[in-house]
Amino acid sequence: MDTTSHLLVVTDDLFFSAKIGETARQVGVSAVFVSDGDELDARIQQAAPALIVVDLGLMKADSISLIERLKQHPLTRTIPVIAYGSHVDHDLMARAARAGCDQVLPRSAFSQRLPGLLRAALG
Repeated sequence: MDTTSHLLVVTDDLFFSAKIGETARQVGVSAVFVSDGDELDARIQQAAPALIVVDLGLMKADSISLIERLKQHPLTRTIPVIAYGSHVDHDLMARAARAGCDQVLPRSAFSQRLPGLLRAALG
């Protein structure tokens, strides 16, 4: 498996895809976007990312199951996972933390801190 320093983002939200993609470009980081578990598995087999970002509001997949799977799989269990979601959905955010996320943030905090998060994780 190839290992490159890139960001893998699991989202089906076009607004956040654009926001994350633009921030990654500005920081000088390559970003790959997928919207479901099958795409995620295929991309990880191609090249292990340095960081995985998961949108807890996925429409096409169960975000908690994806996080659990990532944190249990030998190829991805050591890769940092950051999840973001609605600030009012405390239960979902708590479930993401229990599933193994390294950081769980409300969307607003994630947006504000994104450049620093990318620099810190992908140096």
